[in-house]
Amino acid sequence: MNTSTTSTVTTTRILLAEDHVLMRDGLKMLLGTQPGLEVVAETGDGMAVEALVMQYKPQLLLLDLGLPGQHGVKIAAGIKAELG
Repeated sequence: MNTSTTSTVTTTRILLAEDHVLMRDGLKMLLGTQPGLEVVAETGDGMAVEALVMQYKPQLLLLDLGLPGQHGVKIAAGIKAELG
């Protein structure tokens, strides 16, 4: 009797928005060790986040609220308005 099963791992696409490079690199390294998680884009610039979300369409956005260029709450509100 064959009891082998095939497992389908769904990949969660992540965008990292963090201005501290050491923190961003650490998060990327940690998330990269987890099955089913993929960092598809990263930025340290608040002005770039919305465009990256629209380009890469991540399922999860890890957003630093204190990004230079634009505050994280304003970024989140803009993305919500854009995506509905």
